[in-house]
Amino acid sequence: MRKVIRTMNRYLIAVFLVFVTFHLAAQEAIEEVEPRYPMPPICKDDSGVVRLSFNISSEGTPENIEIVEATSLRFVRSSIKAMEAHKFKVGTFSTDMQYFKEFNFEPEHTCN
Repeated sequence: MRKVIRTMNRYLIAVFLVFVTFHLAAQEAIEEVEPRYPMPPICKDDSGVVRLSFNISSEGTPENIEIVEATSLRFVRSSIKAMEAHKFKVGTFSTDMQYFKEFNFEPEHTCN
């Protein structure tokens, strides 16, 4: 009888660990889009960071996108558009969790 109980306990622990691992796994992006650096005015070398929060719908698309932090408002629109274009693999995320994404902007060219 004790062997049966030990075996059942091991089985339950294994099932629990698989369940927890599945739900704690990071969301897997199947399409990740980088934001475009906004067209610079003549000789303005801005860099910046935009941090967004969002939820993922059951279809795998970001929703409820909000700005958490932005070093410059200049990069916000491009960041939100890029986040809206992301797609996540169904089953690799939780729909009731809040996720975060940070976009870093560096100028592609420098002014001399």
